[in-house]
Amino acid sequence: MSTAGTPGSPNDELEEEVNQMAEKLADYRAAVLDKLNTNLPSILASTSLVVEKNVDFGSQFQPGPSHPPDFAAVESEAVGSLRKQEQDEAEKLQLLKEKFLSNANAVSSVSRKMKEITECMEKIDKLEPQNGVIHRAFKRKRE
Repeated sequence: MSTAGTPGSPNDELEEEVNQMAEKLADYRAAVLDKLNTNLPSILASTSLVVEKNVDFGSQFQPGPSHPPDFAAVESEAVGSLRKQEQDEAEKLQLLKEKFLSNANAVSSVSRKMKEITECMEKIDKLEPQNGVIHRAFKRKRE
């Protein structure tokens, strides 16, 4: 018996889930595209101001028929600086993850050492009532 045509079958449910996921994906893509269209010009404008401060307008960059403005170079430089910032942030994040991992690994060894120290202190406390000579460095100050 085939359950492909019956309503409420597993195949129909899976198809419905796939259709819902496709709709969500299309909505997400549209939202991301809208955000990109609204944010990219402002990002490029803010980074191009920094680039324009370093350009010598007198001799190097004069708009006209022989020297049209090179906005592609400004845009590519802005995108390059954004990529460098993202790469720096990714490196910092990776370094932070490595530090967290090393600290987490160190916790087990520190707790093991603390347990050993506690056991040694208990052994020293057990030796005191035996009237043996205990060096003063191993005696605890009693308050």
